[in-house]
Formats: sequence, structure tokens, C-alpha cells
Amino acid sequence: MKLSELLAANLGSLDVDVTRVTDDSRLVQPGDVFVLDSRLGSKPAEYIAMARSKGARLIVADPALAGPGIHVAENPGLILSRWAKHTFPRQPQYVTGVTGTNGKTSVAW
Repeated sequence: MKLSELLAANLGSLDVDVTRVTDDSRLVQPGDVFVLDSRLGSKPAEYIAMARSKGARLIVADPALAGPGIHVAENPGLILSRWAKHTFPRQPQYVTGVTGTNGKTSVAW
């Protein structure tokens, strides 16, 4: 998948193949795209620094984290969902969770 497809934008020089996308800075490998939503963590600066130190090709974050070397996306979660759809095209569109104290097995069946 091309990076421009993932970000749904014409990015010119960023039109390169992407092999991995992650939202976990601990799992970043050289060449990965790291996606960070500021609402999902309390230490965004640390996550960005870790992703950079591990060789992230690109860091994508929401506007609240705009800065040098960061591609801004209004909805970083959409990038993750596009990547998931590309990577796992036959997965079900919806996933349902059943929680509670009693009756989960009966309800799920």
C-alpha cells in the first residue's frame, strides 16, 4: 500500500510503499509509520521520541501534536482503520463484545 493511499492525500515525495503501521511506539521497527492520537495517551512526547529513536519513517498525529517532522491528520484513527482494512481484508466489518457478570456465554452463543 502506498503512503498516499493510507493518508488519502497526494503527498508527492511521501508516495512510498508502507510495510507496517503501528500505534505502539514500543513496537516500531525501522521504516514503520507511527500513528499517535493525543487522546489515547498521557505522554505523547515520549511516544514520539521513542518512535523516532527506533527508526519510524513517518509520524502521524492529530493537530494537537503538530510539530517538526510530524504529519498532521485530523483523524489518526482513520489511518489505522485503513491500514487494518488493507492488511486484513476478510475480517468482519463489525466486532461485538459481550460484557457483564452473568450470562455472557449464553448470550454469545
